[in-house]
Amino acid sequence: QEAFRLFRKALTIDKECSDAWYGMGLVYFKQKKYRFSISVLKKAIDLQPDNSDFWFMLGEAFAGMRRYNMAIEAYTKAYELNPLDFEAWMASAQVLFRRKRIDEAIHTLKQIYQYYHDNSTVNYRLAAYYIYHQNPGTALYYFEKGLKLNFGEHKEIFRYFPKTRICRDF
Repeated sequence: QEAFRLFRKALTIDKECSDAWYGMGLVYFKQKKYRFSISVLKKAIDLQPDNSDFWFMLGEAFAGMRRYNMAIEAYTKAYELNPLDFEAWMASAQVLFRRKRIDEAIHTLKQIYQYYHDNSTVNYRLAAYYIYHQNPGTALYYFEKGLKLNFGEHKEIFRYFPKTRICRDF
């Protein structure tokens, strides 16, 4: 509550302070008050439309409300503004995957792959998505690459297959 009070105080001094609006959006988000979060995040974006962090957080708030198409739009805007925004790319792919839009999820991960090809999480997610896509050869390629990059994170793929026998063996 102290943070919220300070953000409100900042806005009494300067209603154009986009960071204060953003901060209020974060507080509302953490309280799971997604409608309020969206409202104040939009104010932050109106003041600073080129801030990819604001767009990413708006996507998170929309996802919290299960407004997935709006979340994807906000995440997309975030990574268009900042092509290296790892969290925006991954969140967008995750929402697409959960909505059973597997081809689009793979396409999104392939886009981030050009920047983060040496990231084991990207490789493991691609492996999981390709398994769902009924493409085990390609899945194996990304799974093997993920293992080589960071064996310790190999359980990432099992988030998608928690009931498989192989998961219990690890």
